[in-house]
Amino acid sequence: MSDETPTTARVLLIDDETLLLRAMSRGLERYHRVVTAAGGREALRILADDQGFDAVICDMHMPDMSGEEVYGFLRAHHAPLARRFIVMTGNLEGDETREFLRRSGCVGLHKPFKLVELNASLERLIRATREP
Repeated sequence: MSDETPTTARVLLIDDETLLLRAMSRGLERYHRVVTAAGGREALRILADDQGFDAVICDMHMPDMSGEEVYGFLRAHHAPLARRFIVMTGNLEGDETREFLRRSGCVGLHKPFKLVELNASLERLIRATREP
């Protein structure tokens, strides 16, 4: 994090790994308001009623729906939110993931990462998208 006061944001955090989801949520809640979804389909149910998020952080590889599919839904239905999408994966260097990141312009985080890295990426994304 920078020396500046962190920006408080409302974040949708999506991951099918329950323990990881809980740990990331606890770490982010120090500065942000976090809503969690244990998979892509649950995230879409949340987004159907609530698009009031400043950012979405999503695992790339989940059994019910990929991070790329969640991103595609956002692009089609909530384009401003799609510009505030961070994808997490253990395979950041894979061809499919690299191509997705190139095409989408999304921020990518390689698992495992430190909580400070997640917070810093989120902070940069929020500041960049809130500036005129």
